[in-house]
Amino acid sequence: MALFPSRRCCLGQSEPKRNMAPKTVPPTQTPTPNCRATQTTPAWHLLQPGETGAIDMEFQKYKIQHPDGTWSKELPRIGRISVTNTQHEPILDVFAIFRNETHIKKCPQPARFGVTSKDLLLAHGGKDARTVERWAKTLLANRTVVLHGGKHDLQAFFYEQDAYTASEVVDTQVLYSRCQEDGTPGLVTLARDI
Repeated sequence: MALFPSRRCCLGQSEPKRNMAPKTVPPTQTPTPNCRATQTTPAWHLLQPGETGAIDMEFQKYKIQHPDGTWSKELPRIGRISVTNTQHEPILDVFAIFRNETHIKKCPQPARFGVTSKDLLLAHGGKDARTVERWAKTLLANRTVVLHGGKHDLQAFFYEQDAYTASEVVDTQVLYSRCQEDGTPGLVTLARDI
């Protein structure tokens, strides 16, 4: 089966439905108490060289104080990052903890956005953000990386800002933009129509 189905749905043609049983793959590590992330250290052995990886991120927001004392608008950085292989196995699923920094204000988000203050504690399985970003950059290098609506995903690396330079990035929202009038189909739309 090809990595991406045809664009027949976007052209008004029906796509044959596939019988794909859901697959749940357990993480390769023992869960950390009070941690919602499932793979807090990379399962390097599960990602083959050149194998496509899928990535999803939830964000934590921050502001930067300018020299004149004013603050920037809220910017995204990694709150939680999840990487899976083509077998749906979790390679990395971890919360990134950024240390308190001068001239940077953390902006907590409502829980509905996927990252809470409790998630960002070492005691709850979170990891240092520099380490998380290095792991992710290494995992993403020299492979196709699939994401959805990845505008912020591409900008969320705070320390490793060149994290995607050795990757071919495929954004399914862009790839299937013709499937919805406004050009921004959600995952629900793609799951239904493709």
